[in-house]
Amino acid sequence: MIDLSLKTLTKSQIEMINDEIELSLVDLSKRDEYWKILHESFKDGSTKNQFKYFSTFWRWYTMLTWRRINELSYEEFVNIAIGRQIPMALLLGFDVFDKIIHYLWIKSTDPKEMESVYLKVRNAFFESPAILGEEAGTELTLSWFIKEIRILYNRGSDSIQLAHLFSKMQSVFFEKLDEEMKKKILVEKDDIINALVELTHFFTGVEGDGIYVIVDAMKFPEHYMDREEDVSIQKDVQPNISKEEPKIDEIILKEEPESNDVVLVPEKKEEPLSPADKVEVDYGGIHRMIDERFIKDEDGNYVNIEGVLTLLSTLADQYGDEKVRDLYYFDETKGGFIWDQTLLNG
Repeated sequence: MIDLSLKTLTKSQIEMINDEIELSLVDLSKRDEYWKILHESFKDGSTKNQFKYFSTFWRWYTMLTWRRINELSYEEFVNIAIGRQIPMALLLGFDVFDKIIHYLWIKSTDPKEMESVYLKVRNAFFESPAILGEEAGTELTLSWFIKEIRILYNRGSDSIQLAHLFSKMQSVFFEKLDEEMKKKILVEKDDIINALVELTHFFTGVEGDGIYVIVDAMKFPEHYMDREEDVSIQKDVQPNISKEEPKIDEIILKEEPESNDVVLVPEKKEEPLSPADKVEVDYGGIHRMIDERFIKDEDGNYVNIEGVLTLLSTLADQYGDEKVRDLYYFDETKGGFIWDQTLLNG
């Protein structure tokens, strides 16, 4: 049994605990036991210990949390995983967006329940006290970065302003990492910052009433394909749909042939449909689905336009069809958003 009480560790102690934590990822009883111990140390919400033990105990706590993400209660998921751990989760190579979508899918079968949980997740992200670093003795948090991004984009900022913010982010966030922690980062700096920006755009654009259809579209893209194209396949093949997270979506532990070292391999991400897999997209079906799921105002315009655009962008990526992204676009001559009738009637 390893000692996980918070304290300053020697290099040899760090290596020993790190090896034990990595091995526990394939031993569920140990993984859960270690998580509970670390959870007791960090559950009070204090950022002091998070910052002090960022490269050791906080890293291990985050690793274990996101490896058992689907076992978290709503409160743990919202307040800990989303509210406090996203920066470290990105450093460790987790696909945060995919994990959020998957959690909502397996935990919330009712649209209203999913909307309620999503709004709490959204708020926890926007108000996250997770410390990114310090500047002139002032703590800079994730909520600070999110606000800066939203302000710049609302103003229609240029690339120079964004580059300045990104540079500042790199200096306060990455430069404070010790050398051992830097060796364990599995992704590029720019990818981590861009992931935070994309999460900010997603949560800004998607209101509660749009989340259910986005989750559904990401988990079941075939729902929005041309039914006539795949009906013959559906007659012969009944998919075995399970709400258990795929094993390939996890960080895998493997042994090198000539080494006893345990190597962390980044989790495998889903690839877009290959040209051979693509089917004809039912543009009219997408239009009807959005009309059914999104509320309109008295003038017939969607109340949550950002949610509609985000969903279309998601579907475009799923199908590899850029026409889907522009299916609903802003017409300058009419001064508003309209559907592309050429595609709908084609």
